[in-house]
Amino acid sequence: MKKLIALILTAAILLSMVSAYSETVITLWSITAGADFKKAIAEVEAAHPGLKIEWEVYENEPYKTRLSAAKAAGTLPDIFYSWAGG
Repeated sequence: MKKLIALILTAAILLSMVSAYSETVITLWSITAGADFKKAIAEVEAAHPGLKIEWEVYENEPYKTRLSAAKAAGTLPDIFYSWAGG
């Protein structure tokens, strides 16, 4: 009986540790900065507990260079701004 209780307590502790680290992080790169963007991110995070959006803003030309390098390295962010052609 003592072993069963110890096993259950150990499982409960492990589950609580896992749930403490279960935050989902999404990386977002853009060339747009502003209060509207901040507000939208805050609203999404508030509507989805456990979701964290890491927003990185770059100027136009450095952004293009960083995006090309990330693509070549296979390390693109989860969400990124792209130009729609023409």
